[in-house]
Amino acid sequence: MNTWEMLLALDGASDDDLEAVGIRLGLTQKPHRRAGMRVLLAAAVAAALLLATLGVAMATSPDFRDAVYSIFHIQTREPASEAGAVTDENVQLWKHLELEDAAEIDYYTLRIPFYPVADDTLYHWDENGSMFYHLTKEGFEEIPATRVEFEITFGGATQHIVYDWAKLDRQYVIGYREDPRMNENPYGYAWMLHQPDRTSPNVWLTLPDWSKSFAPCPLLLDLETGEWTDVLKGMEYDRMNEERMYSWRFSPDMQHLLLMDDCGGVWLYDMEAQTEKDLSPEMPKTLLDAAFLNAETLTLMSVDSQIYSFTWYHVKDGTLEQRSYPSDAEGPGLRSVLTPVGSQGILLNADGTLSLTDLQTGIGARLPAFDRDCVYLLNEDGTQMLCVDRKLSDSGTDGLLTQTFTGFSVCDLENHTVVRLDREPSDEVNEWSVFWLDNERFAVWADNPENGFADLHVYHLHTPE
Repeated sequence: MNTWEMLLALDGASDDDLEAVGIRLGLTQKPHRRAGMRVLLAAAVAAALLLATLGVAMATSPDFRDAVYSIFHIQTREPASEAGAVTDENVQLWKHLELEDAAEIDYYTLRIPFYPVADDTLYHWDENGSMFYHLTKEGFEEIPATRVEFEITFGGATQHIVYDWAKLDRQYVIGYREDPRMNENPYGYAWMLHQPDRTSPNVWLTLPDWSKSFAPCPLLLDLETGEWTDVLKGMEYDRMNEERMYSWRFSPDMQHLLLMDDCGGVWLYDMEAQTEKDLSPEMPKTLLDAAFLNAETLTLMSVDSQIYSFTWYHVKDGTLEQRSYPSDAEGPGLRSVLTPVGSQGILLNADGTLSLTDLQTGIGARLPAFDRDCVYLLNEDGTQMLCVDRKLSDSGTDGLLTQTFTGFSVCDLENHTVVRLDREPSDEVNEWSVFWLDNERFAVWADNPENGFADLHVYHLHTPE
């Protein structure tokens, strides 16, 4: 909604609505003209940030509600970005763009093989000394890696483990390259590392049990020392077989282990007591995913006949909470889950409005209306929501689709403002993903069509005044 659209929407609100909201915001002087009321309302909302308290008046006039939510809407456009000149730098900042006081954009080109190991950190493998590239607000910083190398014998086979780690901002990052023997078992890998908690040096190392079935088994690993422990010594290994695919999830405190298979089986293993609990009878059979919401709560998501069910299992007392939401495929219902098996989602309401909803409690807050097919992403602390418009195109190669992001809307959930950024991306560019870097910045990964390297576009939004 641009400025003129906002004013038209305000014109659609009655004088009674305007006066009622003015009173709620503490406006004691009534202007003689509606334009004056609009100015006073905008100033009051900016100063008090009390839109959440306007319930009754805003509910009676949806047009007025959406207009107030968009008072600080900034609409601007990002021009198509040309390719930067090639240099010898591994990571090159080749363009900085400012957009009408709405945002700053930094364009980086990466000329080395790399793996994203965190939202703000890249990893480059080298036989003689690997490197992490950490993106700060001043640009990329090179962080030398510490290498750990050892051999481990497990499940009838000995494997050579080599990885690199570093500690950045009190968090551990790890990197490694694929084992050259990764195709020797039907699961496609020889070993992998996973981090339940980036602030802890304890991770889990997944190895195939070559003596039984190649099924992946988790070991507890200390990143700094390379010492490992078989955490399943009290569990039934014979259950695992080649007919079922398994996945593992550790609790953030590394005290419990969740085991899932592709047949709907779910088990919770207590590593200290070395006991397991079969949760399958308590859960819907069509399990989509499961994860630890925190150290004491396990969340499971399933779907059946267009109904999404969420189950929260409380580890300490074994109690369950369940809540279901219809899909919005045929009407109002759940449109998007914003965190993996998490606690928040986007609901389409019967009146066509959207709500950001706590899926566990069912309590939601109204949102401005965005395009139905956009993708929603919350930042880390849940204060801003990124709404991404995208266009899919036929790449002409093996029927693969490429995507470009045609626009971003950032909804500030605390200050009730919206910043809209329209884009003019090139049709030749394939943009891989968009993600939050921190609470203030998000980024886009893309192909660089001119030189075959990867591009990273970093957006730093300004707070509307």
